[in-house]
Amino acid sequence: MTATDQLENERQRILEMKPGRELDALVETVVMKRFASTGEHGDWTYPAPRSRNVAAVWEVVEKLRDDYNTQIDIFVEDSSYIVFWENKWVESESIAEAICKAALLAVMAR
Repeated sequence: MTATDQLENERQRILEMKPGRELDALVETVVMKRFASTGEHGDWTYPAPRSRNVAAVWEVVEKLRDDYNTQIDIFVEDSSYIVFWENKWVESESIAEAICKAALLAVMAR
């Protein structure tokens, strides 16, 4: 399997994930660079509920901007949220889920 195939498989796995602890833990380690062994993280216990809580996911938006120099745009269309970055996009019924998935894909593509 080529590196491109592996990246595409990982992308598909992320897009298929549901909001919850598994997605939250992946965001914590890959994007936020926080790990379970460090325990508390400000107001959140590992993993922070990034994919289920708007306040928690907003820290991801700030991390993308400050540490990865990545801006996102968020659009609302009917009952879904679309997050755009660098000519790519993710769509979800949940703003927190869409931001988490976009952040993971943006960071992993670096």
